[in-house]
Amino acid sequence: MKMTSNASSLYVHIPFCRQICSYCDFAKVIYQDVFISDYFQSLFFELESFQSKKYKTIYIGGGTPSCLPLPILENLLIKLTKLLYKNNYEFSIECNVEDITTDLLTLLKKYGINRISIGVQTFQKKWIQLCGRKHTLNQAMQNIQLASTYFENINIDMIYALPYQTLTDLKNDLSILLSLPIQHISYYSLIIEKNTIFYRKFEDIDDALQAKMYRLIYQQLKKSGFYRYEISNFAKK
Repeated sequence: MKMTSNASSLYVHIPFCRQICSYCDFAKVIYQDVFISDYFQSLFFELESFQSKKYKTIYIGGGTPSCLPLPILENLLIKLTKLLYKNNYEFSIECNVEDITTDLLTLLKKYGINRISIGVQTFQKKWIQLCGRKHTLNQAMQNIQLASTYFENINIDMIYALPYQTLTDLKNDLSILLSLPIQHISYYSLIIEKNTIFYRKFEDIDDALQAKMYRLIYQQLKKSGFYRYEISNFAKK
């Protein structure tokens, strides 16, 4: 059956992750080879129904798309590039810090990816570990710098209002973040959801502190040339 929708954007969900983050309530599963074949067989079958349309925006999210073996990711990119407008498109993919390598970046560039979104959340060891992330500060800074040599449009995902986080801690994250060659920042307030590790351990931090944190983020990003176009999203002017 051919799709007849007039939508100009397409989201492709890759639910696989190497580890489950403590705060995450998205649809995801631990990466296992046994799941990959069936999932991509179904995904590619579904994509066939989109062949009659071209898209201005394609976003590959997750989960963790960058955890896929490169041959599988390449096969997906081959199919998706056929759905893109030839000009004036945005083709994005989410990446974890620790997955960023020259091989991955070269592959993404080859198939027309022109925007990557890197999930950092925090640069500080205490909260990296608390969130169940696997990168280090040095790894984040080095790999974001590396990515900037391949792509001009880089987004960084960050989280504030983490358990026990103070304004000073947030200032430290902002200082590092704003030293990096990036064009877009998504800065989300932590919402502790059911069915997460955090839900069993923590409560949301005080509303007044959370408001102060947001004001600090807004002020610092504005001062550095980022304008807010949505409550959690900031782009470089």
